Amino acid sequence: MKLTKLRQDVLDIIDNSSKIINIKTIWNSLKPQPNITSVYRSVDHLENKDMINSISISGIKYLISKKMKGHGHFIICKECKEITNFDDCVISNLQDKLQKDLNYNITSHVLYFEGYCKDCEKVIRKKESNLRG
Repeated sequence: MKLTKLRQDVLDIIDNSSKIINIKTIWNSLKPQPNITSVYRSVDHLENKDMINSISISGIKYLISKKMKGHGHFIICKECKEITNFDDCVISNLQDKLQKDLNYNITSHVLYFEGYCKDCEKVIRKKESNLRG
C-alpha cells in the first residue's frame, strides 16, 4: 500500500522510536511541521490499517510500532512522564491460560505500570518532608 509522504514520515518516526511516543512528540519531530490535525489523521489511518498500535494512558494516546520486539511492556513515571520499556514477560502463562479457557487466539498484549521514578520520588519526599516541618 502506498502511503502519503506525511503518513510515511509518521510511520518512520514511530518505527524508529525505542519507546512508545505520543502525537505531540511526533509532530515536534516533523520538519517542516504540518498542521497537527494532519498528524492526527495520519495516525488514525495507520492505526486503522493495523500498521501501528496505540494505548491510552491518563488520557494521552501513545503509539507503538508493530516492529517493537516482543509485547508492549512499560513503566511510566506519574510525575515526569518518563516511559521505560522492559522485556520481561511474566504473564505468558496467564496468556496461555486465557487462550485455552476463553477460546481466544491472543495476538498481542500491552502491560504497563505507573509509579514514580527515583528522581521524582526524591523530590516528592523532600516536598512532603518540608510540609511536615
